[in-house]
Parts: sequence; C-alpha cells; structure tokens
Amino acid sequence: MEPIDTGAATPPGPPRASAPPIPPLPQMVAELWELVVAYFKQETVVPLQKLGRYLGLGVAGSLLLGLGVVFLGMSGLRALQTETGDTFTGDW
Repeated sequence: MEPIDTGAATPPGPPRASAPPIPPLPQMVAELWELVVAYFKQETVVPLQKLGRYLGLGVAGSLLLGLGVVFLGMSGLRALQTETGDTFTGDW
C-alpha cells in the first residue's frame, strides 16, 4: 500500500540553537565581581559566623558549669560546718 498524501507538510525539525550573544565587557566584569563576592561570603563569612556562635555557646556553658561547681563546693562546705559540730567553726 502506498502512503496517503494528506497535503500537510511534515513539521520541520527543531530549530537550530544559535550561540547566545556575547555580553559587553563591563557587564562580564560586574558579573564576575558579584560571583567572587558571593563565593567569598559563602566560604569565609558564613563559616566564621557559625564558628563564633559555637564558641560563644561553649564559653557561656563553661561559665555556667564553673559557677555551678563553685556553688556545689560552697554547699558542701556549709554541710560540713553544720554536720560536724565545731570542727569547721571559727577563723581560718
């Protein structure tokens, strides 16, 4: 059997992709500068902020832990003063 001719033309293939136009040099330099600044922030500023937050919480935690140890020592001494009679009374 022969193919039936409907009179419709076959659809053309996909259009050829032409190369995008090259942007002017000042625009390329501006885009490069923005890219460098964004990379610098991503690789240095953000990790330093995270490190600062980590160190700040560590310092705060160690201060609170030290304060708790001091209070625990004072309460232990006070317990010894009250429970041992006159052993820990008086001056140094």
